[in-house]
Amino acid sequence: MKPFTDGEFVKECLLNVVDIICPEKRDLFGKISLSARTVTRRIEDLSSDIRTTLQEHAQQFELYAIALDENTDATDIAQVAIFVSGINVTFDITEELASLVSLKDTTTGENIFQGIMSVVGSLGLNLSNICGVTTDGAPAMIGKVKRAVSLIEKEMRNAGIERNW
Repeated sequence: MKPFTDGEFVKECLLNVVDIICPEKRDLFGKISLSARTVTRRIEDLSSDIRTTLQEHAQQFELYAIALDENTDATDIAQVAIFVSGINVTFDITEELASLVSLKDTTTGENIFQGIMSVVGSLGLNLSNICGVTTDGAPAMIGKVKRAVSLIEKEMRNAGIERNW
C-alpha cells in the first residue's frame, strides 16, 4: 500500500465519514479536489474572507483596544501578534488576531510601532477611538521614549488626541 499525500489522507477520512453519515452522497464527496494547489487556494480564499469581515467590523467600532505579544518563531524571526478587540454602537464585540507582523531586522519600539500603525491603517481604524493598549511587557513595548506604547501616545498627541491611560 502506497503512502497517502495529505490531501489523499484527508479525502479518505472524509469518505469514511460520508459512508457512515450519508452513504448516498459518496459520489458527490468523491469528486472534491483536495490537491495541494486547491487546498492552498481555498486557504487563501478563507483568509481573504476573514480579513474582509474584520475590516467591515472595524469600520463600525465605536471603541477598540489592541493587544500586542512579541515572540520569536522557530527560525529565530521576531514577530508581533496584534490583536484587536472592538465594540460597535449595538454592543457587538469583535475580537480577532489582526496580524502577525514579522520584524525583519530589529525588535525596536519603532519597528513594532510601524507594524501597529500599518495594521491600524489597513483596518481603517482611527486613533481617536482607541481606548487601550495591552502588551506582554517586552522592553521594546513599554517605556518612556522610544517604545511602541510611547510612540502610539506621541502619535495620538500629534493628532490632538489626549488619553489618560
